[in-house]
Amino acid sequence: MVQTRTIVSITAATAVAGLVGYAVYFDHKRRSDPQFRKALKRDSKRTARAAQKADKESKAALSAKIETAVRDVRKPGVLPSGVEEREQYFMISVGEGEQLFARGPASHFDAAVAFFKALKVYPSPLELVMIYQKAVPAEVFALIMEMIGLDVSDIQLQDSV
Repeated sequence: MVQTRTIVSITAATAVAGLVGYAVYFDHKRRSDPQFRKALKRDSKRTARAAQKADKESKAALSAKIETAVRDVRKPGVLPSGVEEREQYFMISVGEGEQLFARGPASHFDAAVAFFKALKVYPSPLELVMIYQKAVPAEVFALIMEMIGLDVSDIQLQDSV
């Protein structure tokens, strides 16, 4: 009688031989058939273009999201006006930002918005930017800097009008 171990061994050896044979066939086809090489190259280019397009779209969506967040923060009545209120708002915003960036990359944008709100009420923003640079992850800091840049350009645009 044939043992189960023998049957499993023969089946595994056949599967491995089939995979190796396919790899050899694919390699030979890749090296020798010009049409196949063109098709592979075309597929590679198509994939690269699709990835580039998706990256461009995600950057555009992020820019729109940043613009919306900055405009929401700059609306009248969003930020407190009294000194004590500003201090309390600052502490709450920084705490919220720290909790959000600790959650992971999915919450980095929300963390950046919280840190930006804290920056808007802080008396010396330049010092706070230096602290952020050391304390928050690079991705969050980059988002904060984009928000600051957009905020400054909006302010300059309003001043020139």
